[in-house]
Amino acid sequence: MSKNTAPVNATGLPKSRRSVLRGVAAVPLATLPAIVPDTVSAAFHPDARLLALGAELDRQEIALKSLRDAYNHPDATPDQDAAYEAADEVQNQTTLLILDEPASTAEGYGVKARAFDYLYHGKLENSSLYPDQGTTDQLLAWSILSGLLAIGGAA
Repeated sequence: MSKNTAPVNATGLPKSRRSVLRGVAAVPLATLPAIVPDTVSAAFHPDARLLALGAELDRQEIALKSLRDAYNHPDATPDQDAAYEAADEVQNQTTLLILDEPASTAEGYGVKARAFDYLYHGKLENSSLYPDQGTTDQLLAWSILSGLLAIGGAA
């Protein structure tokens, strides 16, 4: 029997606390992050609520993109228009929650930047902050927003 193998009793359980501790000590530290699920570590993130809202916003944007194509089509039906407008309103409500939630990390600010990006359907060049159209303060805002999208991971 190797030194790290715990002696077991007839039920298959370790015979002593020492043998349990020896077994735990034998687990390589590199495997511990794999044992702790991402959802547990995300729950303790300073911007956990904001990150959850961002994930929801990302899901809503994916659904909205397919509805947007039908909505923008010249032959869109009233049902397609209504479905898009309802989904858009839900996303707007999520965006307002993101607006109200304070951020304290780059990831949190990245969520806020993605929410802004989604307002322009991923085409920030259509915003008044676009460098060709802006004043110095708007150019600075564009620079900050672009950096946050890069850090926060544009979806």
